[in-house]
Amino acid sequence: MGMHLESGGATVTAVADPATAPDTSPTKAPRRPRAKKPSQLRAAATKLRHSGAVTLLSLAVITFIVLLAVLGPLLPFYDPHQQNLSGAGLGLWSTDNKGTRHILGTDPLGVDTLSQLILGGRISLLIACSAALISAVIGTTLGAVAGYFGGIVDRLVGVAVDVTLAVPRVLILIPIIAVFGSSVQLLLFLIGVTGWALFARIVRAQVMSLKRRDYVDAAVMMGSSDTRVLVRHILPNTMNSVIVLASLDLGSVVLIESGLSYLGLGVRPPNTSWGLMINAAQEYVTTQPRLVLVPSVALVLLVLATNLGTRAFTSEGRDVKQAGNTVPIPGA
Repeated sequence: MGMHLESGGATVTAVADPATAPDTSPTKAPRRPRAKKPSQLRAAATKLRHSGAVTLLSLAVITFIVLLAVLGPLLPFYDPHQQNLSGAGLGLWSTDNKGTRHILGTDPLGVDTLSQLILGGRISLLIACSAALISAVIGTTLGAVAGYFGGIVDRLVGVAVDVTLAVPRVLILIPIIAVFGSSVQLLLFLIGVTGWALFARIVRAQVMSLKRRDYVDAAVMMGSSDTRVLVRHILPNTMNSVIVLASLDLGSVVLIESGLSYLGLGVRPPNTSWGLMINAAQEYVTTQPRLVLVPSVALVLLVLATNLGTRAFTSEGRDVKQAGNTVPIPGA
């Protein structure tokens, strides 16, 4: 910085020392430390820690059944298809003539009941998880498209949802399976295709609310396509409800598969399921009731634990099935 002085017609320039000159540059405000958001895993662990004993017990039952079904082939159990007529009809914790222990006994053909139970649980869980995934994908896609675009698409999806929900899934599945036959692949596909309507209704209601948010308007003004807005900005905010509904749907799918297998329209031998085990053991209900009780108790425990265990991760578990009714479906 220079300073000019005039003395007797002469001009003297004084230069200020930079070290002693005051700093007139604009100062930046100190940055505030950004608060760290808790991760989803940590949030789930917190909710799990504060959940009740019933929820913890339900999750323990689910974990035990899933691990037993998945790791069953690696564990030292008996072949679920091997017959041993000399050891037929053994009771709980019995030993056959070869000295081998059968924890849950054997059936009238000498097949180990525990091995059959594990195989049936594996197939039931495979069908339930695959069908719930198919239902979630179809329902989420149709619900998102209907809720975002509206118009004729919304009306058509709304009518399809009402018609699908008006007819029980079992009444749709029975004539189709009776005509085309039954297999594990066909069964999980049909159960999944007929279970999309509730996913579509709930996702549609949430998309109609989310598309009015400011961040969605900002993405549209920045030139984002409709597909990008849906996939990047709207659908991630609906996944919480979709996951909860899929978890609740697992219990329903297991019951549907077991009911169809009990009627002879589901899983066929040499495969087995808990419903098929109940069907095969019903003629021995008076002489060997454990053959009916073992798969029945396993079925009840899995369905009950699935419905109760969902509450550990979200408070929407008890209300998610009513969420789709907040926005009316056109044509209803």
